[in-house]
Amino acid sequence: MSCYTYKRPGYKHWYGAINLPNSSEKRLCIKSKDGKKFTDRVAATIRLREIEAEMREELVDGTGKALHDAAKLDISTHLAAFLADKEAVRRSKDRIRVLRVLIGKLCRECGWQRLDQIQGEDFERWRSEHKKYSAKTLVEYLGCMTTFIKWLRKHGLIKGNPFEMVERGAVRGLKTYLRRAWTHEQCVRLLELCPIERRPIYHLVLAAGMRRREIEKLKWADVVLDGDSPYIMMQGATTKNRNDFRMPIRSDLLLTLKEYSQGRERQGLLVPKVPRLRDMLKDWRAADIPLYDEDGRKADFHALRVTFCTRLMEAKVNPKIVQLLMRHRDYRQTMQTYTDAGVFDLNSALSAPVPLREKICTVNCSVEGVQKGEKESFAVQTEKVPENTQAAKDKERVLKSLEVSGHKNGSGGWNRTNGLQVMSLTSYLCSTPQRDWTLKNLLKG
Repeated sequence: MSCYTYKRPGYKHWYGAINLPNSSEKRLCIKSKDGKKFTDRVAATIRLREIEAEMREELVDGTGKALHDAAKLDISTHLAAFLADKEAVRRSKDRIRVLRVLIGKLCRECGWQRLDQIQGEDFERWRSEHKKYSAKTLVEYLGCMTTFIKWLRKHGLIKGNPFEMVERGAVRGLKTYLRRAWTHEQCVRLLELCPIERRPIYHLVLAAGMRRREIEKLKWADVVLDGDSPYIMMQGATTKNRNDFRMPIRSDLLLTLKEYSQGRERQGLLVPKVPRLRDMLKDWRAADIPLYDEDGRKADFHALRVTFCTRLMEAKVNPKIVQLLMRHRDYRQTMQTYTDAGVFDLNSALSAPVPLREKICTVNCSVEGVQKGEKESFAVQTEKVPENTQAAKDKERVLKSLEVSGHKNGSGGWNRTNGLQVMSLTSYLCSTPQRDWTLKNLLKG
């Protein structure tokens, strides 16, 4: 195969001709990948050679016709087939909805109608124009589109990955807001003042750590209130990690569920409907609970789950047990995302271990100056040392050699007068056998 460029009379754009193996010649207007024509011969020649290489590969692997036919179809057709395939492999309805919404919105706003129009540069331009979105949201858009492209490549509908060189972007530390754990008093007020039909909803999160979707799908048949060990059976079809889990019911939650079950038939869903946040905020205001605190941390519905995890950690429950009750795959999510460190007393935590050194005792003494008649007083701070040791004997001998004097001040300490003759005291100490008693360890202040 060979190719060459030429210009038609009266036209400013460049055209090309490619000699095919069957002795035929294909003529075409040379265009870039985004559909722009070339007026520069060098650029047109480079692009024509790329087209020739693509045609040569198509003749070798036989995928040219499939790619050509796929490029003619609208993206919405491929997206429908992609979502149908995800539904066939039992992906959740929420995940399929997210894929449909995000991919469809991105294709519309980037102007992609066919597969050959998808470009990573267009996505980067769109991302820079939508800084109002959080970092996590932008990463979610990129992840959905990358999943769609992988499916296209798997079925031979697209060549290459146009998003291969697109940078993912940082997410850690760029959250738009943080959730806080509720205090015990706030939780008690909420359960006391909220309506009876919403009380089990809040209590299921505070005492069992259930998610909103899990409460929406919870049935009376999954709740066992009678017996010595009441429990809630969370079905794998409703949990986030797709695993069944048997959650024990705490005594206070058991009381709430029994009160709620009075006069109701234990059939169907436990809660007919979980209210929206705007309805929950009415209960928030009735219990005098602000949506945001002074640090800007949010107290939404999912913050109740943060409260559940934080209270377990505050009660010194084993972190592995907390991870199990939270139903997390990674303990780092339990410790970093769902544990509010602001409720812990850091001072008490630091004072819990046994001190490595004993307290410092203060000895007040004075020493005669070098000049006759000059007298200074100073405070000597020494570390406690075990009795009946050589260090204790050396310490006692040094302190006895110093004349104890001075006068107390109002705080019970001793005042110094005329300034301390440091050099004379240093030379005295250095002459003693215990040479590791330096001025730094003996004198302070």
